[in-house]
Amino acid sequence: MLKNLVHISQKYLRNNLYTFSLYARRLASAMVVFVLARFLNLYDYGLYSSYSNIAALCLLITNMGYNEYILVSTRNEPDKVRLQITFFLSFALLFICFLFGALGFIQIEKSSIFYLVVLKVFFDNTFFSLILPYFQSKKNFLQIAKINIAYSSFIMILTAIAYIFNFSLLKFLLIYIIGGFINFIQCII
Repeated sequence: MLKNLVHISQKYLRNNLYTFSLYARRLASAMVVFVLARFLNLYDYGLYSSYSNIAALCLLITNMGYNEYILVSTRNEPDKVRLQITFFLSFALLFICFLFGALGFIQIEKSSIFYLVVLKVFFDNTFFSLILPYFQSKKNFLQIAKINIAYSSFIMILTAIAYIFNFSLLKFLLIYIIGGFINFIQCII
């Protein structure tokens, strides 16, 4: 009886791990917002919040439903999906470079914070949306679930450490970007 129960629970977890990983990503994002609001002063939190909204708006062009387009246009063939992802990721990175270049001509109060927030938004939203079709086409939800859970765990641990040691916004974002870059490399490989 106990053996069957363990088998059923393992099967349930394996079948729903991807869903749980999406909840973990949402929880990590929420934790970042809540904790930053607790340990940053009002000025820094306002700066972070406004820069996050501006970055999300600027990066909207880098993923306007391209993830769905990739699956449909390639007929779910992994090699074609990989090629399309490469194109759209290259476009997104090129757009970020263009954005960073254009920001040199615009007066921004703390440009280093803005650049880091743009990269954070890229790793959290655009990159994940664009890389997901590859795992969908390979029907490898277990692998993307593990990657999501590892990334979310890193973000939650980082956020807790940042709160305990009262990190500056710059230091928090730098470490966050390093985690996003590691996640980027992990998924690209």
